[in-house]
Amino acid sequence: MSDLSHPRFKFMEKEVLNEAQMHARKLNAVEIGSGDGQFGNSLYRKINGKIRLFSIDPHTKPDVFAGRYRRESAEKIGLGDRSADVVFGSWFFEYLKDRAKATSEIRRILRPGGKLVLVLHHPSAYDFRFHKKGTKSYEEYGKELERAFKLRDEKRLREITNQETYHPGHTKENKANRDLIELLPQSIKWRGWEILVAKVLEDVERKKLASKNTFENETQIKQWLNRNGFEVEKISELKYIRTGDHLAFNDYGGFGIVARKKSE
Repeated sequence: MSDLSHPRFKFMEKEVLNEAQMHARKLNAVEIGSGDGQFGNSLYRKINGKIRLFSIDPHTKPDVFAGRYRRESAEKIGLGDRSADVVFGSWFFEYLKDRAKATSEIRRILRPGGKLVLVLHHPSAYDFRFHKKGTKSYEEYGKELERAFKLRDEKRLREITNQETYHPGHTKENKANRDLIELLPQSIKWRGWEILVAKVLEDVERKKLASKNTFENETQIKQWLNRNGFEVEKISELKYIRTGDHLAFNDYGGFGIVARKKSE
């Protein structure tokens, strides 16, 4: 479940609400990377009657949903040209295989002067290091996992999947899956490990892609958006200290961006 107290959600909520209050008519709002739908649902309740909400996600169908859901990617959005007044989303852009296509699609569906509210990862969140001293890069982690599986080294598999990455929640999920594997009969136990290893390796590839796609600074963000038909209004550094189950990794929630589609 999404932590709606995170500053990325507060930033988007404020900006979308401000846009809705500027217009007498109901706005068409598009959320990209809606995930479990918790934020979109919360936003819709707070400004009900002021927006029509469309949520887009290629993977997850939200459990609780107040608008219209579309199982689509940001690289190919099935909405009409100039059909959106505001587009918003957080922590999805870095995972796209084709950022240029996604940016073009967002621009296509926005009306001239339409608002883009985007939250990007801070570069410090993507050094792919573990909390523990002396551990290796995320890519090396994936290779070790593959090697242990090929060698059928169950002890080593348990050790590797117990290491905490920059996102410890993954470790908790891995532990739950490991516990289930322990309950399986020996005849199908390795099938369980195969599924878990494939899932972790898929996540490794996503993180490698995100590392490559993460902007290094505000100047790069402005240059990218300006080249692709947007005028940047502001960029805010969102700070956040992870606590509890998340532990404390860094104090950056990311960059909050507000931009407008330039006139065509």
